[in-house]
Amino acid sequence: MRASVSFEELYNQYFAKVYRFFMKKTGDDQASKDLSQEVFIKVYNNWEKVSNAKNTSAYLFKVSSNLLIDHLQKSAKEARLYDEISEVIRAEANTLQKPEEVDQKLIEKVEAIFNALPEKRQTIFRLRKLQNLSTKEVSEELGISARTVENQLYRTINLLREKSSA
Repeated sequence: MRASVSFEELYNQYFAKVYRFFMKKTGDDQASKDLSQEVFIKVYNNWEKVSNAKNTSAYLFKVSSNLLIDHLQKSAKEARLYDEISEVIRAEANTLQKPEEVDQKLIEKVEAIFNALPEKRQTIFRLRKLQNLSTKEVSEELGISARTVENQLYRTINLLREKSSA
């Protein structure tokens, strides 16, 4: 790559291509935007290495591929956790006799688990899962990184799984 190419020029030239790559693989507009932005954050943070790369396109798509793999692994892990939580709730519901007992007991258990969470995790969970905000929207609203939102959400799900099976 020529040393005279600026970050802005690189961004303008490749952002749409990187975004399309993620859209083809995820089918999720918001995730594709978030991942594309993350690629260019990494590029910006490693600008010296990028600006000296012989094949900028290959470098960008290597970073993109690595981020995609991470994203897909996290998504699969989160889906498995939701399935496990659902299974625990179904199993518990089957042990009770009356529907109103099922509802009340589940509500009490979920409330107790949720109220035991740190306030930050409660807020992240509410915004992301109950209000259906994207990871990026939650991170912007709370002034934290998208990675922090994902990590806190993952920890919350793990805690819910542990506590609900106990």
